[in-house]
Amino acid sequence: MTESGSASVILGGAGGIGTACARRLGGHVILADLDPGRLCEAQERALRECESVTIVTCDITSRKSIDNLVDEVRATDKSLAALVNVSGVGPNLGGTRDLAPSDCRRMLDVNLIGATYLLEAFEPLLTNGSVGICVSSIGGHRRLPLQFDDLLRHPLAPQFPELLEARMCLDGNDVAVYAVSKRGINLQVELRAAAWGRAGARLVSVSPAHIEDTLMGSTIDPSQIQYTRVSALRRSGRAAEIANTIRFLASSDASYITGCDLLVDGGAKASIEHHVDQQERSSWHRANTRICG
Repeated sequence: MTESGSASVILGGAGGIGTACARRLGGHVILADLDPGRLCEAQERALRECESVTIVTCDITSRKSIDNLVDEVRATDKSLAALVNVSGVGPNLGGTRDLAPSDCRRMLDVNLIGATYLLEAFEPLLTNGSVGICVSSIGGHRRLPLQFDDLLRHPLAPQFPELLEARMCLDGNDVAVYAVSKRGINLQVELRAAAWGRAGARLVSVSPAHIEDTLMGSTIDPSQIQYTRVSALRRSGRAAEIANTIRFLASSDASYITGCDLLVDGGAKASIEHHVDQQERSSWHRANTRICG
């Protein structure tokens, strides 16, 4: 629960995981998202458990929009309890078409570049006990993205997208781009944890597999849900299970957890590494990518 005098900020707050997080964190909550209509609906749902819910229209790909969100938080005169980023653009797993290069560029903009700027912009608001939680993905644990770590350390560099595209084709490579973007945010959590720690704050990421009751999860062709088939629990996850994990990580019970990623995947990654055949495991780690150059 959010303490009196502090507030939790949830970016991507209009979605299923975002709303579920608001209801579990309680107290004073600021929900930020791109769609004002969905934000109003989320506000109504969250008010059942929260002391107050403020909504702010925010585009994570716009630095000005993120700066405006920071100003909105400052104007509340409340300290930052938790910053939860649920925003994300996923790959096309429905099997109907490959995402175009422009779609893959937006994936980078939302999942990594915007998310990194969000962490940077909120650093001046950190106080003792603040917690940042980024929703990442099991996809970030593929081996493929590791070869781009030199670039992923600096996603706010002016030429970052072009440098990445020179080494990895974006055209029809959406699963790989998604994996790279999520590895990038996991790496940012590791890199930035020390700076957060100097303020007495913590920074972590959470990596789900398939979550069935989200907008992204509900659009996936069931036959494509590899994680449900191979996971130790043989099922998909639910938004409430991710929100429960985030509530724990935001609490004082998790006071020694920082600078790391937590898999919340029903044992899918463990099964891929140890209980599927070599061909399927290798294919998953490669993400069917096409490398340029």
